[in-house]
Amino acid sequence: MNFEDLKYSWKSQQVTSPGNSSELKLKLETDWNKYQRKVLRSNILLSICFALTFAGIACFYFYYRDKFGIAFQLSIVFLYVLMSVYMAVTWKSYAFRRDHRTATSTDYIDYQLQKLRWQRQILTTYSQIYAVLLWLDLMCYTWEITKHGTATFRFTAMIIFTLYIAGINMWHKLTKRKKALEAIDTIVAELDELKQGFAK
Repeated sequence: MNFEDLKYSWKSQQVTSPGNSSELKLKLETDWNKYQRKVLRSNILLSICFALTFAGIACFYFYYRDKFGIAFQLSIVFLYVLMSVYMAVTWKSYAFRRDHRTATSTDYIDYQLQKLRWQRQILTTYSQIYAVLLWLDLMCYTWEITKHGTATFRFTAMIIFTLYIAGINMWHKLTKRKKALEAIDTIVAELDELKQGFAK
């Protein structure tokens, strides 16, 4: 999601009086549709990749299912859940409804605010769910494939995967997530100010 493009598009707008709301609403619609096209392209590409991954995992499972136990099966289930949840929350960020074009200016802004706040929830809540599910999946998978090794080898592998997931999550939180949240908060604040301008 390119929050910077949307951020600068909102910054280029001025808070005007209700008399100029038609012109401002037209620009809002243009910028919003441009943003939604990017979201749609991204989600379609993600869906295609996930569909291919689902098919590959299914083939892998049916080939090796007799060679591994319940932990292997659970790891497959966890991976499917992880991908399904991620797919659902990303598609929810896309605006399927088109009736907002005829809505009032404040309703139109409320709709955009709703989508942006959902993006914020993805970053602050659902990304943590992804990390937990991925960690569980790796733990089940590691437990199964190291069952013939020593206890030291098994738990060392699990610790390495745990540190890896924790490190990636922390890096994402301190870099990309932080910048994205700052951009979203800026856009939300400016839209709230714009909405107040229409109310005057």
